[in-house]
Amino acid sequence: LLQKTPGATVIIDHLGRYSQGTPAEYEEVLKLPKKGRVYMKFSGLGYSSKEKAPHRDLGALAKRILDAYGPDRIIWGGLGMNKKKFAEQKEAFEAVWAFTDEATRAKIRGGNAVQLFRLG
Repeated sequence: LLQKTPGATVIIDHLGRYSQGTPAEYEEVLKLPKKGRVYMKFSGLGYSSKEKAPHRDLGALAKRILDAYGPDRIIWGGLGMNKKKFAEQKEAFEAVWAFTDEATRAKIRGGNAVQLFRLG
């Protein structure tokens, strides 16, 4: 897709569904930002986590994603369908990204989406 549509923006949803492929396949997902404008969406945590919310086991994966995509190419999605689900998603976000500074979390939490979708 990136080769056929140079300059296109691609968003990888649900953390690339980490646990549904092989480690070798996921390594290819981590290489995608070097091939074009590719963003990773922090959503669908249940597809990649072996734990229930707040999915603290995803911290190591988040570090790998941050190393590969950088702080400017990760966006937060999957915010829940109601107030309770949003609170759960917010708790998971803070638990998984606790290793980062507030500036990085602010970018992922919404700043990057504002830039990407020109909402500002």
